[in-house]
Amino acid sequence: MLRVNSPTIRDRLLRVAQRLLGSKEEAEDVAQEVLLKLCQRNDIQSLQNVEAYAVTMAKNLCFDIKRKLGRTRMVELDKASHKLDNHTPETCLESSESYSLIRQTMEQLNDSYKLVIHLRDIEELEYSEISSIMQMTENQVRVTLSRARKKLRDSLLNEQNKEYETSRRAAR
Repeated sequence: MLRVNSPTIRDRLLRVAQRLLGSKEEAEDVAQEVLLKLCQRNDIQSLQNVEAYAVTMAKNLCFDIKRKLGRTRMVELDKASHKLDNHTPETCLESSESYSLIRQTMEQLNDSYKLVIHLRDIEELEYSEISSIMQMTENQVRVTLSRARKKLRDSLLNEQNKEYETSRRAAR
């Protein structure tokens, strides 16, 4: 039997919603609402990929919330995978500054770029799953992901160049 309220689906919904909304509380509301709607469906067994369908519902609900509230928020990057056990205070500070810069730069991306990077690089979904969630062809997903990564890389390099020029001027 298919379990709609499995922890993996709920966790993925929470991560996607939090990435888009920036609030853990709102993400929990979105996840709960999506799971409730899924449980109320009579034809849940006929869906090919319940998880992709649920993430699509969450994405659309998050976009609706953002449109209604007309706001954007900062979203914390998941630092759990970044281990700083054997690092010096200097490297810890550099890592912290890097996370901050990446987080700020990610927030400057549009929602579709943020979502496709999150789904592919953080959730590690296949292109076919992302195309189903984002209602794009697989080729469009690849192009969008490529453009999102390029924009992120260019913004980070641009910021790095600004810092270099500032420190060079200060040294003079």
